[in-house]
Amino acid sequence: MRHRAGLVLALAITVTAAACGGDRVVVAAGTTVVDGGLLDAVVERYEAATGTPVAVTGAATREVLALGERGGADFLVTHAPAQEAEFLVRHPEAVSSRVFASRFLLVGPPERAAGLVGLDPPGAFATIAERGWTFVTRADGSGTHDKELEIWALAGIEPAGSWLLSTGQGMGLSLQVADQRSGFILVEEGTFLVAQPTVSLVPVEWADDGALTANPYTAIAPSGDGAAADLLAWMTGPEGVAAITAANVAAYGRLVYVP
Repeated sequence: MRHRAGLVLALAITVTAAACGGDRVVVAAGTTVVDGGLLDAVVERYEAATGTPVAVTGAATREVLALGERGGADFLVTHAPAQEAEFLVRHPEAVSSRVFASRFLLVGPPERAAGLVGLDPPGAFATIAERGWTFVTRADGSGTHDKELEIWALAGIEPAGSWLLSTGQGMGLSLQVADQRSGFILVEEGTFLVAQPTVSLVPVEWADDGALTANPYTAIAPSGDGAAADLLAWMTGPEGVAAITAANVAAYGRLVYVP
């Protein structure tokens, strides 16, 4: 099984990779695509096609970009457009491309989720705050947290109070906390689909045209060359698109992460 720990263990992988030679690619990616196994399935196809070994670790986008900043990872997969843009300004030598997109869902306990039907995302968030219903936030610098803050801002609310529960953890663990506390949480769709059989939370049927809750993922090769750039070219080419599609179908029976 691939390594799915956090920042400290990612650094350990990097040291090992360096000792094994420069062709190994260390991938750091958001927990949203690591927890559900999608990225593992895609890079396994790459390893089989090219013979290049790949090590994958999951972390919040802020930590993923910090690894890329320090040379602790060769290939980054993130979903926080503002953070990505800042990184690319600081590293003009990097190459990047959108690789796929999913969407965000708001999930919560069924009886309370029913009270949010038909509201738009800011309206749903505002209602949760007004009623003091538990809302679980990752608060970890992730792309999910960035999106959550964007929706709170559109709602005109600075989230604070006893109803707000911060985990500082990844998507999968935070979703479990929300389930245990009968709270609401903004969750990436793929992670929720994997966890759905084991939690009691349901998606809110809100009024959403998809623009606000779109969740695009970008892959970045910070060095701009070498094996990481080869992986980027492969992932955005026909073989990579086929691998992403196959991984979706195997995991979800349909496209959730759309190339």
